[in-house]
This record gives sequence, structure tokens and C-alpha cells, in this order.
Amino acid sequence: MFKDIKVAIIGLSGQSIFLNVDEFHKPGETITAKELFIEPGGKGYNQAACLLKLGARVSYLSSIGDDEYGKACFDYLNQQKAKLYFKKTQSKTALATILTNRDGDNQVTVFRGASEKINLNHLNDFKKEIISSDILLLTLEPNLEVVEEAIKIAKANGVMVILNPAPFNKEFKLYDMCDVIIPNEIEAKDIFGLSPTSDFKKEIDNVIKTTYFKENFKKVIITIGNKGSLLIDNEETFHINGLKVNTIDTTGAGDVFNASFAYFYANTNDLKIAAHYANIAAAVSTTQKHVLNSLPSLEEILSYKQI
Repeated sequence: MFKDIKVAIIGLSGQSIFLNVDEFHKPGETITAKELFIEPGGKGYNQAACLLKLGARVSYLSSIGDDEYGKACFDYLNQQKAKLYFKKTQSKTALATILTNRDGDNQVTVFRGASEKINLNHLNDFKKEIISSDILLLTLEPNLEVVEEAIKIAKANGVMVILNPAPFNKEFKLYDMCDVIIPNEIEAKDIFGLSPTSDFKKEIDNVIKTTYFKENFKKVIITIGNKGSLLIDNEETFHINGLKVNTIDTTGAGDVFNASFAYFYANTNDLKIAAHYANIAAAVSTTQKHVLNSLPSLEEILSYKQI
């Protein structure tokens, strides 16, 4: 049913330190964590791991330090048989701390470290992987000049571009060259210039009628947590309801959504079907702690709910 697909990814790789707490800090407060867990991660890294779990072939460009954390990043994806383009630098490998409260919500702080060192020379070594891929899957974690040049390479060679515009960067301008963008609600408000307190579902009809939207965006999927996702295809909108699951940890759910969407969209070329399966994958991932342990298999996703 599902064909062999290849995805090229450029992303941040680092060590993730998970701390479980009852409640998040109040200003000036010191709290005690109830659990500590460490594993490799990063948006692009998690997406690569998820696609490998689904059965896709993955080529991955990233930068790490020559240290213990960098070795851990390399070893895991290498064991999963990713085609790795890890560039070692003198900088320390990236690091993220993830606080998760009793409701499964999280707060993440990232030190980009060596991942800031990915440059156009590194991209030139990776160019052939982009050209030979079905999809180029990107976030805005790498340096902007690298992201933008990668998009240009992909489009010049007929490769689909899917962008998760996180973290939001107001300097990024190539939305019109992306086939699908997948922001969360906060990022979507930043992209479309809406107030942080606005109700996006009520504002969306006005947004998609603007000249800015029509000239710059093809297909947009806004992920809205346990409420599901909102699809925009030209001037048509469609809401996919969230799934009711026993949420334990939401860390990485957005990465799972993006990777799963890329996999199913490459296989079906149907925005709704791909988003539906991605919704399932992201929801299932929240029922387990941390990220790598929570990545769903293709069988889990397909068996959860048939379309």
C-alpha cells in the first residue's frame, strides 16, 4: 500500500534533558523535579527518527560538537540506518531542557550550540540528497541562509518542500516556495500578523482573503494541540478534530505530526488523509513519556482508526 519514499532533512541535533514537575515555576520559585531522563533530540532530529520508524529512507544534515552529546546524537540515528551528514565543530553540541508538568504540558529551552554552524558549504555536500528525495522537510532551526538555499535547490529540481516554521523567524520570506507549511497556532498568528490573544478560527476567513495570503501560501496546516488541526487549501478550510487520548507528555508531538504528514502526503497526495493520519500519530505519541520512546509505528497509526 505504501511506497518507498526518501526524505531529506536539515535540522538541529542535541541532547534533551527531561525534568518532570507537578507545576511550572512561578517567578523566582525553586522547585524539585520528580524525574530525570536524557536522550538525543531536536525538531529535525525527532522528525528524522519518526520517519525512520515509519519506514522511510532519511538523509539528514546537522552539526554536532566533538563531545559525548554529539556521539549520542550520531549513534542513535546511525543505528536506525539514516544516511547521516553530521558536521563536527569546536562548539558544544546543542542542548534542550524540557519541563513537563502533571498535565503533560511542557516548556522547552534550547541552546543551539553546534547547530548554528551548519553553513552553505555543508549544504553543498548535501545537495545531491535533496535532489534525489521525494520531500525536503525543514524547520527554521538551522541558519536562515541554509534553509532558504535548500528550498531553492529543492524547487529547482521538482522536490516537494514541507516547512515547519518553528521557531518563528520574521526574516524568513520564502513561504511562496513551500508546498505545505505546518505552523502551530502561536506561529501562525506571528506569520499572519494576528494578536496573540485572537481567536484564530474566527480570524481565518479574513486571513485567507488577503493579498498577502493568496500570493504567498499554497497549503497550510495549523496544528492546535488536542483540538486537532486546521487545513487551508487556497480558500477552503477544513477542521480535523483532535483525538481523545490519555495524554502523558506532549513533547515532540508537533515533530511527529510533521514527519507523519510528510510520509502520508508523499504516499497519498491527499492533504486531508495525510493530516488525518498525522493527527493520529501525534496523539498516540503523547500517551508515552519523552520523544524517541513515543514514536508510533506505521501499524499503530493504521490500526488506531481507519478512514
